[in-house]
Amino acid sequence: MADFSARFKNRGVREPLTNRIAGILDEYPDGTQIARELLQNSDDARSKLQWYLLDHRHHIRQRQTDTDQVEDLKIFHPALAEYMGPALLAGSDSVFEEKDFKSMKNLAASEKKTDETKIGQMGIGFNSIYHMTDCPSFISGDQFMMVEPHERIFNGVNSKCEEGIAHGDFVEDEFGLQNFPDQLRTFSVLEDIDFSKPYPGTIFRFPLRTADQAKDSKISPKAYPAEKVMEMLEKLKDEALRGILFLKHIERVEIYEIKEGEDRPNLLFKIEIMNVEEVRQKRQGLLANLRDHVYPDSSASREAILDYSIRPIFRLTQEDGTSTEETWHIATLVSNVITAHEYMETQTDGDLTKHKLIPWVGIAAPAEPGKTIESARLFCFLPIGIQLPFPVHVNGHFAVKQSRREIWTNQENDFTSDSSANIKSVWNVHLFKKHIPEVYAMFLDTLGLARGESYDLWPLSSGTGVGLDLIWKDLLEDTLHVVCRDNLSVFFCRTDETSDLRTVGYSESWIAGRDLDDLPLLLKALQTLEDVVIDLPDPILDLLPDAVESLELENRILTPELVRHLLRLYKIEWPDAVSSDTKIEMLKYCIQDGDIADLEGIPLLPLAGDQWVEFSVSESSSRYLVSPSIFKVLSYANDGLVDIKIDTTLVEKFRKDTTFNVYWSEMEMPIVSSRVKGVYQQLCYQSTGNEPPPLDSIQQKADAFPSNEWIDDFWDMTRFLPSPERRTLLSQMEGIHVIPITRDRLAPLSTKFQVAYLSPMRESTEPTLRELLKVLEDQLEYRVLRREFFITDDIAEGYVFEISNAVKVLHVIDTLKKGKLHCLNQALRQVLCDYMAKWLPIGQRLDDFCLRTLMLLPIYVEYENSTLVPLQRPESKGSKSKWRVVSGFTSNENPWPPISVQLLEDGQPMLQHLIKTIKIPIIKESEYWFCIMSELDQYPEDEWDSMMETFCNMYHIHSKDYNFELVMQDIEFVRTEGPKQIGQDEDHSEQRLSPRFVVNRSLSQYYMSHENVFPSGVYSRPHVLNMLAKMGMRSKFDATFVLDRVQALSDRSQRHIHDCNNGDSDDSDHDSDDNNDDDGEDEDEDEDDDGSDSNDGIDDDHYGALIALYARMNAEFSPEFSTQNMRTTLRSLSWILAKSSSDERRRLYTTQECRRESDTILIGDQMPLSEFDFNNKDLIHCMGWDHPPPLGPVLANFVSLIERSTAENEKKRISDKDVFRFTEIYRYLGNMLLDDSNILTMREHLDGKPWILINGILHTTDRVALELNCDLSPHFVQVSSKGDSELFLKMGVRQKVDQADLESLISAVKTRIGEDAELSKDDLEFVVRILHAMTISSAEFQRSEDLLVPTVENLLCKIEDVVYDDVGAQVDKTGLWERESASCTFASAEISRSLAGKLGVTMLSVRTMEEQRDETFEPWAQEENIVNRIMGILNDYDPSSIFTEFLQNAADAGATKCCFMFDTFTHYPRTKLLGSEMATWQGPALVIYNDAEFTESDFKALCKLGVGNKHSSKIGRHGLGFNSVYHFTDVPSVVSGDRIVFFDPRREYLPRRGQAAQGGHRYNFVRLKKDVLSGQLEPYKGLFGCDMENYFKGTIFRIPLRTLDTQRSSHVKTIGRVWTLEEIQTMFRSWEAHAKAGLIFLDKLKVIEIDDKVRFKWSATKEVGNVKQQLADTLNEQQQQQHNLAASTRIVDIRVSGSAESLKWFVHTEHNFPQFTPQDIRGHAAENRWNADRGKG
Repeated sequence: MADFSARFKNRGVREPLTNRIAGILDEYPDGTQIARELLQNSDDARSKLQWYLLDHRHHIRQRQTDTDQVEDLKIFHPALAEYMGPALLAGSDSVFEEKDFKSMKNLAASEKKTDETKIGQMGIGFNSIYHMTDCPSFISGDQFMMVEPHERIFNGVNSKCEEGIAHGDFVEDEFGLQNFPDQLRTFSVLEDIDFSKPYPGTIFRFPLRTADQAKDSKISPKAYPAEKVMEMLEKLKDEALRGILFLKHIERVEIYEIKEGEDRPNLLFKIEIMNVEEVRQKRQGLLANLRDHVYPDSSASREAILDYSIRPIFRLTQEDGTSTEETWHIATLVSNVITAHEYMETQTDGDLTKHKLIPWVGIAAPAEPGKTIESARLFCFLPIGIQLPFPVHVNGHFAVKQSRREIWTNQENDFTSDSSANIKSVWNVHLFKKHIPEVYAMFLDTLGLARGESYDLWPLSSGTGVGLDLIWKDLLEDTLHVVCRDNLSVFFCRTDETSDLRTVGYSESWIAGRDLDDLPLLLKALQTLEDVVIDLPDPILDLLPDAVESLELENRILTPELVRHLLRLYKIEWPDAVSSDTKIEMLKYCIQDGDIADLEGIPLLPLAGDQWVEFSVSESSSRYLVSPSIFKVLSYANDGLVDIKIDTTLVEKFRKDTTFNVYWSEMEMPIVSSRVKGVYQQLCYQSTGNEPPPLDSIQQKADAFPSNEWIDDFWDMTRFLPSPERRTLLSQMEGIHVIPITRDRLAPLSTKFQVAYLSPMRESTEPTLRELLKVLEDQLEYRVLRREFFITDDIAEGYVFEISNAVKVLHVIDTLKKGKLHCLNQALRQVLCDYMAKWLPIGQRLDDFCLRTLMLLPIYVEYENSTLVPLQRPESKGSKSKWRVVSGFTSNENPWPPISVQLLEDGQPMLQHLIKTIKIPIIKESEYWFCIMSELDQYPEDEWDSMMETFCNMYHIHSKDYNFELVMQDIEFVRTEGPKQIGQDEDHSEQRLSPRFVVNRSLSQYYMSHENVFPSGVYSRPHVLNMLAKMGMRSKFDATFVLDRVQALSDRSQRHIHDCNNGDSDDSDHDSDDNNDDDGEDEDEDEDDDGSDSNDGIDDDHYGALIALYARMNAEFSPEFSTQNMRTTLRSLSWILAKSSSDERRRLYTTQECRRESDTILIGDQMPLSEFDFNNKDLIHCMGWDHPPPLGPVLANFVSLIERSTAENEKKRISDKDVFRFTEIYRYLGNMLLDDSNILTMREHLDGKPWILINGILHTTDRVALELNCDLSPHFVQVSSKGDSELFLKMGVRQKVDQADLESLISAVKTRIGEDAELSKDDLEFVVRILHAMTISSAEFQRSEDLLVPTVENLLCKIEDVVYDDVGAQVDKTGLWERESASCTFASAEISRSLAGKLGVTMLSVRTMEEQRDETFEPWAQEENIVNRIMGILNDYDPSSIFTEFLQNAADAGATKCCFMFDTFTHYPRTKLLGSEMATWQGPALVIYNDAEFTESDFKALCKLGVGNKHSSKIGRHGLGFNSVYHFTDVPSVVSGDRIVFFDPRREYLPRRGQAAQGGHRYNFVRLKKDVLSGQLEPYKGLFGCDMENYFKGTIFRIPLRTLDTQRSSHVKTIGRVWTLEEIQTMFRSWEAHAKAGLIFLDKLKVIEIDDKVRFKWSATKEVGNVKQQLADTLNEQQQQQHNLAASTRIVDIRVSGSAESLKWFVHTEHNFPQFTPQDIRGHAAENRWNADRGKG
């Protein structure tokens, strides 16, 4: 098959397509987004129709069916056969323009960006089709285009088409039909296309990527089967209506399918606009004016907008032919572009022209009532993948991200102000804040009544308020602002339910808030008066006040104030037309704001009798607001009462809000009583005058006043009155018959004749009250309240009483004759007993009168007697103090009666009254026993044990109530025995001790045999022992016990010693005195006879108790034991068993008198040692043994050890055992250093003694040092233990051997051998070793003029007289150094050059140079801190300014030539220098030359910082400017004439004069011995004719660079930073412009050269021409005269090396520049301070 690609031109892309497309696909989603992009492209192309068709057919197979040979298949290229299978086709009725083809060519560079009528960027969005295909193609008009991104075919090799695209005309000469008709026929799907003519539309064909193609695809590895396309088309059917809502041209969308084997397509879906002409007209009307609107001229209005509202009717036709219609309402607005862009300019800093920012917005929603949107979306003409919380779709010309699923936001606030991302983000926010509210308000206004009375399309919800919702969170507020501002008719109202609905604006209506929702009658009444908008949603109501306030509009939102105004305005019309219920709602609302005073004149005040009158302050005295109960009582006299029956909440408001009180008065109780009395006089007493009421009770008449109901109301009223008012009312009504009593009578109110009553509830449930009431009524004839009334004494206080008030009954009983009470039989007494037991409050506080009456009542049960008796007889004045009520025990259990109390039965009814009211105490069994034990000594002693046995059985219970320990611990009732009397008869001991002095037998091991302190007999039983332990018996090994035993054992020892000293060894008498125990005395005597030594300090019995105590204390002693008392006792008493080397007997010592066995190393035999090994840390601390032994014994032991060690071995070498002793004693002595007195004591004991042990030998203090730099033995020895350094220093040992010590050693050598004697080899070696030791730390070495050093003659001479031969003068055979050699005493050859330098021995070369050094040259005064001064100067100088500074110096010196050179040589000699430190600066350097010479004043100027030596004819500040060299170096140097100068501000590098460091040296280099300093002078040789041998006519500055190498080689901190060679070379190149300007203005300077020796070499020369002639050639005569140029102007001709052209400059030398002077020249002159009179201009 022929290749026709030669005819087609290459329209290749500018970058690899596959890589770029693959990246785009990552951003663009798959699915319906592909179809939407195609729909967008068609709309941009002004298409009215868009169709999609899924072609399942394989066109290659069809071709094979028709012909036998595949080769005859006519397609564009044979390799394209693989793309002839199933495909998706998309077509429209518009034809591509040239710019559309360019967009296809340039990815991400769409031609749409500048077209305001188009939405997308086809260069990117179109590429979403590569999700499904690798080779799209299309026809449009007469053009055919195919894109093959892989470039496997269209690559210039397989085809002449290149860069992956073929594009050409298929119609011309019927080229397409002739050569690739089969390729074209794949586009002929909806109709038979005539390819000999241009096609009036555009058809895209996207061959679906097969599985085989996906394997090799570099665009996408995913195959795209037809099923997936079908799925996409099905989704597109659902989205089709939404997709065309905001498009500008599309009017119809169709979807088709052709299956395999079919020829015609099948319609699957169609959507079209039915009222298309109406819609098209409004769309086109806006688009026609869009360009002028988007690109306005200067005369355009800032208020101009474009908008329209349409109501398209969409018909949706399905595959089966069924169709539905939907009507939508769409509002579109293009706001003013000028103001939008002005706003953006204030918010961003970027270039807005790069962005298509058009304020185009729209709103769409169904127009039919009840229709809603399932999921509202954000649109950028097509849906974006963002759901909205609104009931409408929102469209806007948003800045959309590449994927078209997101918009730009800056929620993280991390975009810069001028960034494109920030501009896009700000624009999106601006659309929602400014423009979408405008179109939303327009949408609501134009929607009108289409959806009825509904606010469901308002943006009532703004989402969650986070994320994207932040952008539109204020949409409702902003929309409402527009609505109110423009008074748009968007609110609904009607007069009543039957009237027509209408829309009104805010300023034409009144708005009802939520506070009116519950007042429908009020709303109905208001609607008859004005246009009232009701049922506004809450969000609108919430935001409406702020909108009104911000716009400064009249408030039209109904408030109580506004309603009062309307009611007052229309009060002639409504009062008779509305019901009482309506008036109630009116009144409720009108008082909501609390402005009660504003009710004046409104007829809404309700009075009794269904009257409504105006609120009037002037009528307040005749109107009353009373309580409901008073309202009832005054029902017969209610004139002027506010009607409180109308509404509960309203009346409650009247009562709580005191501001209502201005409209009525308070009804006082006198007025109430007066009205009630009046009614009684008229209706009950039937009296017309002022006659008093009857005194006796009266008969109540049926059906007459007062009725039972009124009596109830009266007492209800009284019940709710405050106490003062109630008392006032009743007192003023005293005598009025208002109390109903038995027998249907009424009793008057009277405090003299109170009425008794019993409440009905108690009457039915309390027989005791009922029986007592009967007694009072029948026998005493008391007035009793009628049963059906309930008038309590708290209501009618002083007029009635209830018989449950036993105190009141006591008063009543007291009025009776006492004989009647005592004559009562037991049954009546029981009634009285039961009543009092129940109704007299327990614990009631009674006055003496009532209490006496209560004790006289025969109602109490005596102990073991059931008769009811009184506690007191009438004739008796007995006391109640001896009565007790038994509780919980009987005489059978406790046969020992108490002595002084009487008992009452504990089970009687009046028990609690006895205890709590009459205050008769209860006696429990524990108290009973407490009484018994307290009086134990009053009982026979032979009963004690049985009493104690009974008591102990229940002691654990009784002890909970009473502290028996306190009572019994000092009573001697416990039988006791000794520690060894176990098992003897219980009656063995007659001795009794109190519990505090007995001991539990578990502690017997710590006692001696004579101590009888252990319970015996019944008292040794476990439960008794438990009781005794609680009463104080010693049973625990605690601190108290330890203190007691230590004291007792110590006392025993002291008594024994006392007796022995008095000649009496028998201590039994003392024992018996202590214990009153004769048996114990005998036992002690027996024990003494059985083997204890009376002369020994401690017997066995005593010894055993001590050892047991030691062991227990050592095991259990803890911090709880360690009290101050314990520490005092243990440290002061003699209780430690120890032996002394001087006394073998056992004795007790204090802890201060003896030590532990472990202290033997420190104290030796200087103190007694404890026989017991204590190791408890807490006990040791308490004993004071955790501190080291006393210093005295330790020092005595140490001295003894030193003397013994010295005596045993004359060589003073110590054994290993004693080495350990020395080590421990050193550690001890080191711990004693905190006390200065200890140090003095130690020195007194050890002074002059060899106490310092080093390598097994003892040394005295004066021969030891802590640090030695070399071996100085035997004169000095270094300590081997660094841990004892502080001790040795405090004791006088040297820290180190100092220089004076070492010098004294050398002096001692000279003294020993004699003044003029020669040193032996050993002495020479020793002296040199000492000298080395002196200089090991050069920082500490101080050169001394008296220091002795060895000479070549092996003599010791002063260092000042000795010279070191550093030039080989002693072996010189040339005679050059003969004179110097003859006059010098040379140092010994054993002294190295390094050692000589450290010692400060004068070098022969230095001495020679000193003879040539200029002594008058002092670079800086020694008192000035020169380094800090220089560093301060450097802050004012940029490093690159060194060029201008030295250019100025050259000009000031009158130089005609100035050269700047970079000497990059790095291998200059490192020897034969001024000093070894100068080797650091023998590397690369800046070299600056001029052909003038330094004068003496110039040298001095270099040394005067901040002063200089420039007079008025000079430019620079040499004293400061020169210091710019220190940006680069620490050691600059200058050669001029016959002088060379070196500067060293740090005084670290130049050789010293003796020990004094110098800041600079100056030499006459012509006179110097060149071989001595040949290395130092080498860098100058050959520079600009300088040979360092002869006088040099010029000046050279050498500035060695401070580099990393110099910094590493120097131990001194440098002044400035380091430099690299590249930085210097860059700086050299930057000087060219300055050099040109310098030649122009520096008058005498003729030549400037710059050479970095690597890449850059530049030079320039200047000539000054004939001024007058050149002026005549340049300026006219008038200009010359005007500026007097002949005298002040010259022409400068500058020639630059390598350039054929010359630069002529016109130079003016007056104070001011001529007006035509170029600005760059002015800048250079100002920057460099150049002036013509001083060589500059």
